[in-house]
Amino acid sequence: MPGFGMTILEEKDRLRAAVLAKRLRMTATEKQKKDEILAEKLCSQPVFQQCQSIYVFLSKKTEVDTAAILRRCREEGKRVAAPHCVPGTRKMVFYWIHGPEDLMKGSFGLWEPDPNRCLPADADETTLCLVPGLAFDRDGYRLGFGKGYYDRFLPTFPGHTVGLCYEECLLPQVPRAPWDQHVDQLIIDTQEVTV
Repeated sequence: MPGFGMTILEEKDRLRAAVLAKRLRMTATEKQKKDEILAEKLCSQPVFQQCQSIYVFLSKKTEVDTAAILRRCREEGKRVAAPHCVPGTRKMVFYWIHGPEDLMKGSFGLWEPDPNRCLPADADETTLCLVPGLAFDRDGYRLGFGKGYYDRFLPTFPGHTVGLCYEECLLPQVPRAPWDQHVDQLIIDTQEVTV
């Protein structure tokens, strides 16, 4: 529930600042250890082991690092797709990637697939999608960066969605708007939550 007199958007902005401050207080060693735990927990899940293709966000410094997950996907021969934010829109399209040569700096200074080099990805019910978030709650709702890309994309995604979360970033409840989407499964560095 938003704080007294605050709108949902204002409450989300307040929470973003608080959660980002928590993440920035983590030492590089602490973050690396948590990222390794989250990668191992994900890769031990049947949903990961059984999927042939996975949609992965290309993490920035304040997010859960997906590099180990990408390596594991390559080792196991899984097809990997990453998001491209279409300039001038709030639309996100996933493209198959094979390595760093397929990437370019895109919107918001993030690494993205180069749509001139990569083919659009196609998902089915066996595809896994890792969903980024600054914070999550136990119902699988996420606090993103506020642009709404994943909230627009997730209703069209037919597969299984997973959020990766540091324990410090698990909230009692994320303020929710009618368009907010939740993940199917939440993995926390210290526990696992089925939503």
